[in-house]
Amino acid sequence: MKSLLTPSLATIVLALAAATPALAFNPQPDPPGRWAMLGLVAEQTARLSVLAVPSARDARIGSCTVTLNFLDGDGNKLAEAATLVLLPGKAQFVDLKGSGLRLVNRSDRAQFRSNVEVLHNPPGFQPCAGVAATVEVFDASGRSSVTVAQPVQY
Repeated sequence: MKSLLTPSLATIVLALAAATPALAFNPQPDPPGRWAMLGLVAEQTARLSVLAVPSARDARIGSCTVTLNFLDGDGNKLAEAATLVLLPGKAQFVDLKGSGLRLVNRSDRAQFRSNVEVLHNPPGFQPCAGVAATVEVFDASGRSSVTVAQPVQY
C-alpha cells in the first residue's frame, strides 16, 4: 500500500505545481499615471511637480531622468518638454502659464493634461519606481490654488 501512495502523492504535487500560474518580473516601473484633462485660463498657471521617493535599497545608486510636459486634447505639446534629473528624495517642477497660450479672449479656457515619462533606470535598480507626481492650477498672483490633481489610476 505504501508503494502506491508515494507515486500518487508525487503525481499530485507535480500537478499542483504545474497548475500554479507563472509570475514574471517586469523590470520597468509602472508609469507615473494617466492624467485627466484640466482647464486653464490666461490668469492661471499649471504646475507639474515630481518627487523621487527612494526605496532604502535604491537610494544609494543615484538619480533618475524624467521628461515632463503638457499636452492638449489631441496629444500636441503646449510647451517645450523639460527633461529633469531627479535625485532621491528631491522634487522639481515645470510651469505652464495660461498667458503664454493662444487664447483669443481672456475668458477662453485651454484644455490640457500633464505627461510624465521615466527615461532612465540603471540596470538592476529602480530609483524611478517611486516617482510621485501632482499638478496644481493656481492664479497668476500665486496666492490661491484652484485645484490640485494626481494621476488617474485604473
